[in-house]
Parts: sequence; structure tokens; C-alpha cells
Amino acid sequence: MESACSLDRLKQGMSGWVSQALIFMRDRIGKGWFSGSTDHSEVPAGFGEIAELAVALECPARLSFGFPEHYEIRLEIHMLAHNVYFALNDNSPEAVDGLVAACKKYLCDHPGVVFFAAGRVNPELAREVNDRDFDVALQVVFDNKASHDAYQEAPDHLSFIEEQKANWGNVRVFDSDMEGAA
Repeated sequence: MESACSLDRLKQGMSGWVSQALIFMRDRIGKGWFSGSTDHSEVPAGFGEIAELAVALECPARLSFGFPEHYEIRLEIHMLAHNVYFALNDNSPEAVDGLVAACKKYLCDHPGVVFFAAGRVNPELAREVNDRDFDVALQVVFDNKASHDAYQEAPDHLSFIEEQKANWGNVRVFDSDMEGAA
């Protein structure tokens, strides 16, 4: 059975890959691939196709480049990360699995979501620096604050809260402006 989020997840994954490919190419160019040469055959193979794909996928990146006058790729990636950590009253495996499933059902398919993930605390990572005071983690990255704000009022988000809040012992929300590598 195909998930309702699978097409959006594919687009999100491709968008992330394309942004990383552009960053990789930018870094190689900056380290001397072109070396001031006027020989345009040195443009990395696939650069044009990847740049076109970035535009088609509406990557959360702003591109600027010019050929043949100069070689520049500038990425300005600004996103908003919404991280939520749930400590449950009933933290049985069934209750934890139920909350993770509800996150996937209600929260993954919203406009402007660049990345979505939900899961349980990792039992193997118990170093002194690990904060383990939660049962379920939710990570949603939005392309901008407006998308985040719309998500907060979206009917699926409100349904998620109404359906799940009775089992929440403690909820911690960490919202932050994020900048990707430029």
C-alpha cells in the first residue's frame, strides 16, 4: 500500500539531494576546478541539469551563477526546524508506536515541509550528554516561517493534538531558524 506521503517524501529527498549536489559542485569549483580558465569544457558534467532540477523541485536554495563571465554558485538555504519531544504517560511499546504512527498520519503531508521524521528514543545512546527524557521525537523542517505558521493552524495538526494529547506527560518544542551550508 502506498503512503499518502510517498510522493512528497520523494520530492523532499530529491530536493535535499539536489541541494547537496549543488553544494558539492560549488565547493569543487571554489577549490580550483576552473582555476580561472576560459575553457568552458571544465564546467562539471551535469551541472546544468542539476541546476534545472533544483528549480523544478523548488529546492529551498537560491541559486546564482553566470557563464561565461564568471563562475559562481551561491546557495542561501534558510529553513525553520520544528523539533518536538514527547514524554508519554503510558510509554508502553504500543503507545509509543501509536504516537509515531499518528505523527506520520497527520503531520508529514503539509505545504512547505522540506523534511519529516518521527521516531522513538534510541536505547543504545545513553551517554552523559544525551537527554533521554522523552519517548517520541518529531522533526519537521519547513521551507520558511510562513509554512510553519500555516502548519500550526492546519486541520490535520489540530486533529493530531486533539487525538493524542491525553497521553502526553510532557511536550518540549524547539523551533529554530536554520541555515544550510553556503
